[in-house]
Amino acid sequence: MSFRLIVETPANNNDFTYVVEERNANEPRTLYIKGPYMMAEGVNRNKRLYPIDEMVREVQRYEDDMIKPGRAMGELNHPTTADVDL
Repeated sequence: MSFRLIVETPANNNDFTYVVEERNANEPRTLYIKGPYMMAEGVNRNKRLYPIDEMVREVQRYEDDMIKPGRAMGELNHPTTADVDL
């Protein structure tokens, strides 16, 4: 069995909105990024179509297996390798 790394084309920066929330100088700032993250029921830029039931199932699995136990890790870039660049 062989595997191929799927590499997606980075999104155009105009697709995202960045909001920095700051209450006062003594509290940490919060960064929010708004924009397309996943796409279901439509062909994405890589010409893939994911059914909504599959997307919902996999998002729930990721939340249960990675986010809730505090193991989730990611980056803002979309790397060309499977290594996470912290």
